[in-house]
Amino acid sequence: MNKLIIILDANVIISAFLFSKSRPRQLLEIAKNNHLIILSESIIQELTEVLHHPKFDRYLTLDIRKELLNTLIEASLIIQPDIIIKECRDSKDNKYLELAVSGKAGFFQHKR
Repeated sequence: MNKLIIILDANVIISAFLFSKSRPRQLLEIAKNNHLIILSESIIQELTEVLHHPKFDRYLTLDIRKELLNTLIEASLIIQPDIIIKECRDSKDNKYLELAVSGKAGFFQHKR
């Protein structure tokens, strides 16, 4: 089976972690089980920072959030983008385009 190379936005990942019956969780599970998720260090850093916000304590403990992130990182391919893109209105989103181009997201991958 060919695998798509997939990038998930931090908001989708966090929603997937916090809400086990949500569409983002379904998407994350399909991506993890059937395709290849790629991440970059800058996206991992963003996820780490956001997941440490106390507002999420009412959903999951910090330890569980860290464990979920570590599991995602272990199941993903970490790519160091080799291109700089400055096209997004919100400059914080450029890292997703850089990863998409560098990691050839959306293309088929034959082996993991």
